[in-house]
Amino acid sequence: MSGGWRAAFRMARREILRAKGRSALVAVTVGVPVLLAVTATTVAATSDVTPAEDVTGLMGDGVAAATWQGGRVWQSPDGSAFDYAGDASPPDRAEQRRLLETVTDARVVPIVRGYADAVAPGEGGDPVAVDAIQVPADDPLVAPMTRLSTGRLPASADEAMISPGLADEAGLGIGDRLIVGDRSFTVTGTGVFGSLSTGPGARAFVTPGETGATDDGYAQTFVLDRADPVTWPEVRDLNRQGFSVVSRAVLADPPAESAAPGRWGDQGLSSDETTVLLLIAVGVVIQVVLLAGPAFAVGARRSERDLALVAAAGGSAAHLRRIVLAQAAVLGLGAALVGAALSVPAAALVVRVLVDGFGQGAGPFQVVWAATAGVVVLGVVAATIAALAPARRVAAMDVAAVLADRRPPVRSRGGWPWAGLALGGVGVALCATFGVGTGGGGEYAIAVGAMLMVVGAVFVLPTLLRATGRLAGILPVSLRLAVRDNARQTARSAPAVAAVMAVVGAATAFAIATASDVAEARANYVPAYPMGAMAVSTDEASVAEVQAAASRIAGAELGAARSIGGSTDGEDVEVWTAKRGDPWTAWGPDVLVASADDLAGWGIQLDPAARARLDDGGAVVADAAWLRDGQARLEVDTWDWVSGESISSRVLEVPAVPADLGLQPAADPEAPTYPAATVISPALAEREGLPTSTVTLYAPPGTFSDDQLAEFRSAMRALPGDQGVMVEDGPDETYTPYFVALALLGGLGVLFGALSATGLALRDARPDLATLAAVGASPATRRRVAAAQAGVIAVVGGVLGVAVGLVPGLAATVPLTASGPVGHTVDVPYGLIAVIALGVPLLAAALSGLFVRGRLPLVRRLAQ
Repeated sequence: MSGGWRAAFRMARREILRAKGRSALVAVTVGVPVLLAVTATTVAATSDVTPAEDVTGLMGDGVAAATWQGGRVWQSPDGSAFDYAGDASPPDRAEQRRLLETVTDARVVPIVRGYADAVAPGEGGDPVAVDAIQVPADDPLVAPMTRLSTGRLPASADEAMISPGLADEAGLGIGDRLIVGDRSFTVTGTGVFGSLSTGPGARAFVTPGETGATDDGYAQTFVLDRADPVTWPEVRDLNRQGFSVVSRAVLADPPAESAAPGRWGDQGLSSDETTVLLLIAVGVVIQVVLLAGPAFAVGARRSERDLALVAAAGGSAAHLRRIVLAQAAVLGLGAALVGAALSVPAAALVVRVLVDGFGQGAGPFQVVWAATAGVVVLGVVAATIAALAPARRVAAMDVAAVLADRRPPVRSRGGWPWAGLALGGVGVALCATFGVGTGGGGEYAIAVGAMLMVVGAVFVLPTLLRATGRLAGILPVSLRLAVRDNARQTARSAPAVAAVMAVVGAATAFAIATASDVAEARANYVPAYPMGAMAVSTDEASVAEVQAAASRIAGAELGAARSIGGSTDGEDVEVWTAKRGDPWTAWGPDVLVASADDLAGWGIQLDPAARARLDDGGAVVADAAWLRDGQARLEVDTWDWVSGESISSRVLEVPAVPADLGLQPAADPEAPTYPAATVISPALAEREGLPTSTVTLYAPPGTFSDDQLAEFRSAMRALPGDQGVMVEDGPDETYTPYFVALALLGGLGVLFGALSATGLALRDARPDLATLAAVGASPATRRRVAAAQAGVIAVVGGVLGVAVGLVPGLAATVPLTASGPVGHTVDVPYGLIAVIALGVPLLAAALSGLFVRGRLPLVRRLAQ
């Protein structure tokens, strides 16, 4: 390091220690973003549990864990992702175990999982849906899979360990009884079993005996124990047998990418992810520069006399620039290192809150050092960039004027406004051309265009602020002082206004895009059923139990209809109605299998001709235009599930008549809801060999009360398999939290920018305020000036931010909404934008006026 830089860093250290308040504020503007970024990275890395980190939770001390999937499996080497083709119905658990023992020549320890409803005697609460897990009590192979919190592990078939989440939900403690079906267990302890991703909030219990779960054969896992490791070729062989496998040896030494199925190769970061990360990094740098820039400007201003003495003693302009940049580098590095260091306990606290407070799972605490180093470097770079303009200004100062305590006004470079307008024009052009395309990639053009507009606005702001200063004469005294001070001290005020502008602009753009997307989704929403109706999707084996539960709980008879098509032995079968125009079905399959009595359960009453046609083995269609000579044409396509290639295609012509298949009461009389375009009889489906997949059972609106619906859902959770219960209640209305979060984040950004800039402005304006006090101004005047400073900065930044955010926000609505049936939709949330752009500035002004000191210590009043 040259002697000039060493001297610069010594002076920087002295100035930082002398101006502790200003230095702390700069450190906050740099350190807080670093703290948040590193904390988020650490929490994400810790929460993302990889199989390699989770090997003990997945297989204990075994060499591998195999899970039956029901067909030929294609999986990633670590087993975290897989596909399968074939019959997903598992064979007998004993057969699965024998198959594994034969293929692997290993001792196989089963872990039996199921689902059940558990209750605590005497609590009087609703049953709690739980995971029921049966694990051998005395097998050391699987013992490490249990993470015991309190008490002891269960030792007999009538004992159980429960998860903390179940203990809280059911109000259970050690020694209490847990009822599951016809089984009763004594609680011996609390803890979590299995993967680290399973947090304490999970509702589960573990017992060595039969669990009492309705479906013990669901997704069973077997832990393998043998001397030799399970190699990748053995994993692939087990895949062909129908098992997905996690192997300890493969996790430690994964195969070459060429040996794994192509779809599961490690792709690393995609170009889209890289672009997003780059845009985020650039955005963070811009925001830090805008927030820290005013502080460096004030610091350079207050150090002008010392710097002028350096220049008078022979220091060159380069020496002066180095001193200012050295301050930025030292502050940036120190703040970034402190922020990174504080992020470790902050991340640990966040992880602990997520685990203990929200019951989430987490892996080993993991700090991503490479990302942390990158964020620290980013903080130093941002701080140094923020000091470039003040460094250039002090290098060009009038040394004689500064030593004589005269402060000449700062003149902005004439070319910057035009450069700013040019950059802003390019940004608008990007948003208006490439950004409004629907072919993909438009979001990047919008992001780049928005950044160019922000940078362009920063270049224009000094000229704009000077223009507003000419209007100050008509304002009250406090506002007049604030406006004129901002117009005179653009090196300080322009970055502060720009910081607020950037936050409001981003919030405005996101608010318009999100609100328009939500409005388009609501406009495009087509109800699947009449409002309040319920449908249950299940398999053939559970139909009778679902109907019995509905009859017992609500005295309802659910009509059943079966979907044509499905996957059998690696083949997908699809059946479509050959018709003119688009399908009329609002939701669900194109072709259903049902009898006239089944349709009556759906509230669809067929006329005698349609009923007779179905009873005779024919079909009914929703539109007579789809018939040709009394025949409906059904296209039957068979595809290979793996390759996606067509195996066969045929056309069936079946006798059919038109029928009114609309569900009642219709949500929209002009657009009735149809369960399917065509309904064929069960006899026709059997005769033509058409497979059926899911069964849908329907209940008209008003069939279930709220309490009955809750009881019915609980009964469905206790049945084997996956019963999907859907109640038509209109479009999703869960978007409000996103708008609230956006308002809070935008508001905090505006407050931080306005209040920090106000603090810096008041520090810099102490001589002027002292002059006012000397001529008789009251302490309240200082408070009003402080409020006016915050209000002017926030209002000007907010209004400009709305103007800057409108263009990318409106541009983003095109790719988001133009492709839907309703077409391009624009919804501007005026209330949200007004709160951020006008309401928060008023709050900032009020806070500044309330908390600023009314009286000043004695300071020197500098001559102008």
